[in-house]
Amino acid sequence: MSLALALALAAGPDLSSARPAISAFDKVCAAAASIDDAAARAAADGWTEFEPAKASPLGYVVSLTRAMGGPKGDRAFRRDGDSLFVWTRETIPAAAGQFVECRVYDFDVKTLPSEEALNAWAGRKPDHSFNFDDGQSRLWLSYDGSKSTSISVQTPPCLANPCPQPRLVIERSVSKNP
Repeated sequence: MSLALALALAAGPDLSSARPAISAFDKVCAAAASIDDAAARAAADGWTEFEPAKASPLGYVVSLTRAMGGPKGDRAFRRDGDSLFVWTRETIPAAAGQFVECRVYDFDVKTLPSEEALNAWAGRKPDHSFNFDDGQSRLWLSYDGSKSTSISVQTPPCLANPCPQPRLVIERSVSKNP
């Protein structure tokens, strides 16, 4: 467990419902440099690769995202018996750079953890906060000259009833400049 996660858990009880997703994110996505790196981290943490059924909630989300771009590849991981899924993709390197995403989806968590708990976990306040009628998003940004990184924690608004999408998404996106 990361020190930030331990501090966040001590900050308040409302992070506890998101603990499995945050733990999965810290172990698989937080430092993954590529789709292969994320896959190795997922396997080391007990996740197995699978292809989500198109009619499943994760299949719905993955098919929407696959339709939005030409990924070099994407991989989904799950553990039997829980509602968590890890999905990662990597775009084809191009003149604009390479894009790597790693997301943890939790279909059971209904609310975003408190601001205090998220700030403790991330080590600082988010750069941007968005509140929707049916969801919230917190975004942290960083840039080191050769790559930009964003981390978001969100409860996305439902687009249909019943809600076919996850209620908690933790994402790390890295854009590597050529």
